[in-house]
Amino acid sequence: MSRRPLPSREKAALPDLPGVPPRPKALDKLDALVGLQYVKGVMHTLHARAAVTAVRARYGHSARRLSLHAMFVGNPGTGKTTVARLYAELLVELGLLARGEQPAPTAAHTRLASVARATGGTLLPCAARGGVLLIDHAHPLRRPPDRQERGIGPSAADALVKLMDDHHGEVAVVWTGYPAEFRRLVVRNPGLRSRIGRVLTFDDPTDAELVRLFHRHLAAQGYRVDDAIDAPLARVFAAERAEQGAAFGHALAAQQLADAAIHRHAARLMDHGDGLGMLGDGVLSTLSEVDIAHATLDLFSGAVFVGGSWFAAADMHRIRAQSAVQEVLERARIAAARRGRGAAPPPRT
Repeated sequence: MSRRPLPSREKAALPDLPGVPPRPKALDKLDALVGLQYVKGVMHTLHARAAVTAVRARYGHSARRLSLHAMFVGNPGTGKTTVARLYAELLVELGLLARGEQPAPTAAHTRLASVARATGGTLLPCAARGGVLLIDHAHPLRRPPDRQERGIGPSAADALVKLMDDHHGEVAVVWTGYPAEFRRLVVRNPGLRSRIGRVLTFDDPTDAELVRLFHRHLAAQGYRVDDAIDAPLARVFAAERAEQGAAFGHALAAQQLADAAIHRHAARLMDHGDGLGMLGDGVLSTLSEVDIAHATLDLFSGAVFVGGSWFAAADMHRIRAQSAVQEVLERARIAAARRGRGAAPPPRT
């Protein structure tokens, strides 16, 4: 069953009013991320709830304290940990997590640090009297009974439950995990599920979103590449996703491909020898189809993109055995040169 769509962020935008929490900076950071439309909608709705509650308080209405604990569920590379850190910032900005007003650690913070050590979690930095505990994949809470160690397993789960009950409003616990891990966590620790305020499912990025992430990683390092590679590159991501299944890294795969392409670009430019220092910024900062071709060969087994064409891995092995790869790359070089892109010849293999 598909999720019911949340109000658009434009409709949820709220004016700055006295006593109403201003638009949190954490939401701006969240909106800058690629994809994650459902998760963004939930966070904007949390902002709307806090704002309406603040206005209702003027008329004497009280509000039940929200459960701040959350579980972020999704496949690898879907942004769970990144959003968890922004969630911690959001809770403080909205005033849902009590702000710290004294330098000395509070009882909640001391207790939280103790539980963090027991569970192997990470205390996220935030200006709160208590804090936010991130438990990545909840590994310590799902060990089978025959591998229990002191401070982990059921004892850690019990400590978490007591922490969540005793310091409501001062402490937030956020889990990130894969769907199967979450199911095991709930089965083995039934007391935790009733205390988790929200469970957010992180959808896999689409192939088009992975291409956007690829371009973003390049741009962050001052590189660019022709948009003509977008459609073939999307097919590469689709094929690799099908090849790897649940192990596919999604956003991490886009980042790794960008890094591999930059490596190949540098190797190609080294062929200029002593003339390297004479190259202009355009050549030094523009990746070619050749760089993308070699990067896909270096990184992916399920699919490769060469000379404007996409090949399955099995076909590629046959092509390489016939020494046709060099011919395809050479055609790409000639085509790029004709377009005035000044691509240098690829390294001979």
